[in-house]
Amino acid sequence: MLSDRLKVWKNIEPVAMVCLAAFVLLLWSFLEIAEEVLEGDTHTIDTYILMLLRDGNDSAQPWGPLWFQETVRDISGLGGVIVLTFVTIGAVLYLFMMKKKGQALYLLLTVN
Repeated sequence: MLSDRLKVWKNIEPVAMVCLAAFVLLLWSFLEIAEEVLEGDTHTIDTYILMLLRDGNDSAQPWGPLWFQETVRDISGLGGVIVLTFVTIGAVLYLFMMKKKGQALYLLLTVN
């Protein structure tokens, strides 16, 4: 019986090591990119990409139709404090109604 359990772990170990290596690689990549951004080294490419999305004749005018600009602005606004507050309150109330008070309290305490 013990040998059967060890066989299961033998098959899981390579997968776990690959997942751990991928996590470390992604974390290291994120930290490197964050460092470059904080140092301002990405300013040139950021400006280039932003200017690609602008009208060539008038850099103050974004590229694309007006409805697209408004849609993107509205989607961006969904990350605002008011919308996130209402979503959080709704989720907490839902969890309380589902008698998951621990999860509701955890959500309430972790949302800044």
